[in-house]
Amino acid sequence: MGRGGADRVGRQETEYAWKVTIDDIKARNYNLDSKNPHTIADDHGDPAELLAKLEQDEQTVAHLRDQLKSILAEALLR
Repeated sequence: MGRGGADRVGRQETEYAWKVTIDDIKARNYNLDSKNPHTIADDHGDPAELLAKLEQDEQTVAHLRDQLKSILAEALLR
């Protein structure tokens, strides 16, 4: 009697160990890389809002960089 298979005793499913049916494996063309069904997909937000925020932040950085250049140029003249 083997240790694996349907007769396996004590096998418990957890968030780190889960069962995958043979039909699921066949449907994925025998790709055994199945994703954890217990993970929650990350929601990074609305792409349009993220892009607008990025553009605003880039403008802020450019303004601060120009201020720094001006301060450093003035300091070199003293």
